[in-house]
Amino acid sequence: MDSTPVLSATGVGKRYGAGDTAVVALHDVAFELHTGEFVAVMGPSGSGKSTLMHLIAGLDVPTSGRILLDGRDITGLGDAALTELRRDRIGFVFQAFNLVPTLDVIGNVLLPFELRGVKPDAEQRAFIDRLLADLGLADRLRHRPGALSGGQQQRVAIARALAGRPRVVVADEPTGNLDSRTGRDVLGLLADAARRYGQAIVMVTHDPVAASFADRIVLLADGRVAAEYGRSDPAEIATFMLSLEDAR
Repeated sequence: MDSTPVLSATGVGKRYGAGDTAVVALHDVAFELHTGEFVAVMGPSGSGKSTLMHLIAGLDVPTSGRILLDGRDITGLGDAALTELRRDRIGFVFQAFNLVPTLDVIGNVLLPFELRGVKPDAEQRAFIDRLLADLGLADRLRHRPGALSGGQQQRVAIARALAGRPRVVVADEPTGNLDSRTGRDVLGLLADAARRYGQAIVMVTHDPVAASFADRIVLLADGRVAAEYGRSDPAEIATFMLSLEDAR
């Protein structure tokens, strides 16, 4: 694993509102993500998980602190620059898949290229073809989402997120709408993508089984990083979460 972080957050805070009614969602958070690393972010409801993901993904801006992507401070970027950043450097995998129903599999996977107004070159297309084969989608390229199972739709969403080789992939409860077996398959694919393709993947989850696929687990509580752990089994992770609840 590369020792230089792809993404780093330092002293990051996020406050909504002002005065007595202000809500502090994050306070002085430090976080790093490295090439080839799969990180799970967990915590109770209201702990700041979603806020942190939105800041990392450039969907929101922190009230304080800095977020660097490949050494570039993204916290001061304007709307146009943030849009370009999200389009070119960050991939998304959502719980609800967010596929375009009128496009077939290959159309959905190539959508980020279409939005940039470019076509994948030969090397990029070879990578996409290999990715689709690895995800078991090579024989589904002309199927629309409505003709696919939930697991297949999530595989398409993963392929779309990885196709442009973004520096960071953000996965928001990616197995929340899947049965347990399909969910495990999807998590295995994300972990494999980190190892095989060198993706830096950060996933929000509440599920100890899902988190057990990650290289590192970051626990948030009350807007702060409460603890970090290396690869752990589901029972250990459940114990971590229970201790966090007991400490509140």
